[in-house]
Amino acid sequence: MTSSTARRGGRRRILTGVVVTLATFLLLAAPALAAPHSTSLTAHANKTLFPYGEGTLISAVLMDTVDGVAVGGQWVRVEQATSASGPWTLLYILTTSSGTYATGTYSGPVIPAQNTWYRFVFQGTAAYAASTSNVLAIRVKPLLGKPIHPARIKHGKKFTVKGSLKPRFTAGAKTVKIRVFRLNSHKKWVVYKNFSARNYDYKSYTQYRLTLKIVKKGTYRFKARTNATAAFAAAVSGYSGRLKVK
Repeated sequence: MTSSTARRGGRRRILTGVVVTLATFLLLAAPALAAPHSTSLTAHANKTLFPYGEGTLISAVLMDTVDGVAVGGQWVRVEQATSASGPWTLLYILTTSSGTYATGTYSGPVIPAQNTWYRFVFQGTAAYAASTSNVLAIRVKPLLGKPIHPARIKHGKKFTVKGSLKPRFTAGAKTVKIRVFRLNSHKKWVVYKNFSARNYDYKSYTQYRLTLKIVKKGTYRFKARTNATAAFAAAVSGYSGRLKVK
C-alpha cells in the first residue's frame, strides 16, 4: 500500500467517526417527543327506557384529563351491540367544533328496535390518547295496545279479547298475558283470572288474541302485559273498557 492510499483511508475513517459523533450529539440534544395527553369519555342518554318506535339522544364529553379541559374537533365513533359485552359494530361517527371554547360534547340520536347497548370510542391522535366511554344500556318496551272486546256478552258464551303488539313477534307464541279483573260487591276491582294470549301475524306487526268464556255474571275489564326478555323490557297496556256479562 502506498503512503497516499494510507493517508486517504485514514481521512475516511476520521470523517466517518465525525459523522457518527455528530449524529449521536444531535440525537441526545433533541428534545423528547411529548407523550399524548390521556383522555376520558363520559356518556349519557336522555332516556334509557321507552316504547318501541321512539328514540333518544345520546352524548359523550371528551376530556383532556391532563389539562382538565374539553376536547373538540375530534372524530368519535358511536358503536352499538345487542349485549353489554358486544360484539360492537359502528353506528356512525361524530365530530364537533374545535377551539378555545369547545364543549367537547359529541351527540347523536338513536332509535333502537330492541334492547341495545351503546358506547363512544375515541381512537386517539398524536396529541391525545385513545379512550372508550362507559356503556349505555337502552331498553325498549314493546308497543302493547290495550285489549279490545265486546261491551256485552251472555254468560258462558265464547268471545275474543285482542290487541296490537309491535314490532312483529313469532306467530303462535304466547308473548302476551291477559289479566281479567272483576268488579266486586264493594265496587273494587279484584283479579278474577289470568290467561295467555296467542300471537298472530297482522299487517306488519302482531295481534294477540284470546278466546274465552266467563260463566259468572258481572262487570269485567282486562289488562295486557309482557315479561322482560333479553330483547325487550316488560310492557303493560292500559285497562280495557268494561265488559258486562249478563
